[in-house]
Amino acid sequence: MQEILSRQKIGLRIRGLRVENALSQEFIAKVMGLSRSNYSQIELGNQFPSYEVLVKLAIFYSKTYDWIIHGEDFAIKTSKIIKLNMDKLLSTDFQQALKATDTDKISLVKKSDYYDYIYSAKIQKYIDQLSTIELPVGKEEKINNPPLYRAFEVFDNGMSGILQSGDIIICENIARFSDLKFNDIYVLITQEGIIIRRVVKCLEDNKILLCKADDISYPIQIVHLDKVQEIWHISGIFSTKFTGVVENIEHQLEKLQKSISDLQKEVRNINKKRAVL
Repeated sequence: MQEILSRQKIGLRIRGLRVENALSQEFIAKVMGLSRSNYSQIELGNQFPSYEVLVKLAIFYSKTYDWIIHGEDFAIKTSKIIKLNMDKLLSTDFQQALKATDTDKISLVKKSDYYDYIYSAKIQKYIDQLSTIELPVGKEEKINNPPLYRAFEVFDNGMSGILQSGDIIICENIARFSDLKFNDIYVLITQEGIIIRRVVKCLEDNKILLCKADDISYPIQIVHLDKVQEIWHISGIFSTKFTGVVENIEHQLEKLQKSISDLQKEVRNINKKRAVL
């Protein structure tokens, strides 16, 4: 009886959040990565949501995990969710392998390199054979403790408000988890893949990062800290879309100039006819 009651209370709280925000079951199910029928069973109290779904719901509605489960907030646990208190260094092996040989050039990890990069980033010979791009940095910055940079090609449209697929992003290496700034965009190199997302929260008790895309149709991602190999913070963007915009503007200007030229010819012809009359 207690199990059924717990499921029902959780379902009611989840349903209440959805109704309060005037959202449909179909929409929330898509955001959570569930079928509508599966999500409907959760709201009805017939099925317990998984831990991953509970975390995603908490992030989506700006609630704590405890609130979703118990209907109340616990100050101590909430503080652990909000504050990331870890000075754990990323692997020193990776730090050594990531050092650039030339501060004017940085390695570019293309979409086609992603799979190999996950397994070969420790190997300096592999890093050396990657494509490079020029990085305009000042002499003073290069001499005194230069930051470690890397470039990545954007591979999906989850961050379409800022990044487009095919853009090149310049990133600075983050050595400590505690240096993360929540809601900033990061490139996370994990043992399972490469993720370009906003890091929105850290659940310290469970050692996981919660990441989301700007496009809410993309599901919230959970990244286990013990699987993170490298962290890169975006500091610049080379957009592949900008060239197209410039070309379009130039094309429009050419059309405008031609229209003006045609209009000037028409005016001259009219003046000539008037002069004859």
